[in-house]
Amino acid sequence: MTNASTPPLAPALTYSFRRSIYVPERTYRLGPGSLDWQDERDKGSLKFADVSRVRVYAIPSSIFPTLRCVLRSRTGQTVVLDATHYRGFNSTEDRSASYLPFARELVARIAAANAKTDFIMGHHWALWLFWLVIFTASLIVLAAGLVVFFQGQLSYGAMVFFAIIALFLPVGWRNLRDGRPRHFDPRMNPC
Repeated sequence: MTNASTPPLAPALTYSFRRSIYVPERTYRLGPGSLDWQDERDKGSLKFADVSRVRVYAIPSSIFPTLRCVLRSRTGQTVVLDATHYRGFNSTEDRSASYLPFARELVARIAAANAKTDFIMGHHWALWLFWLVIFTASLIVLAAGLVVFFQGQLSYGAMVFFAIIALFLPVGWRNLRDGRPRHFDPRMNPC
């Protein structure tokens, strides 16, 4: 018989994925005060209050973008959670449907446990600068190609090269727009 004033215990949120073909699938569990994990080789834990930085971002991919959450503790411990599960060589599975609720709850619990945690959305600034350089260089090369085209000196082989660069521009722009590193407060604006 249950007491009407006591709310039922919510089931623990779990998420499972395999980061690469070289490691076993690992199951992560949101405990009352920590993120716990276990696989066939190892188990571990990271207290929410010990997390000093959380970075969330998407990694561009040819099939689907990989969502990633990277936790860093005060002691330098790093935990990486991906929405992509590796089933085997050249075989992946998008687990965003189970990853997103888990990651949102994880970030909310970290924010509740540690007001000093630094929350960052987007790539590391060095990677973002790399994308900026590549995108800018692509625009310069395309502009030069247009000049040569209008002079009537562009070969068919060069046209293919410029077409490939032009096809890259939307991906490059998306990485610049969405990958820009910026701070966020999950208490005000959840990821």
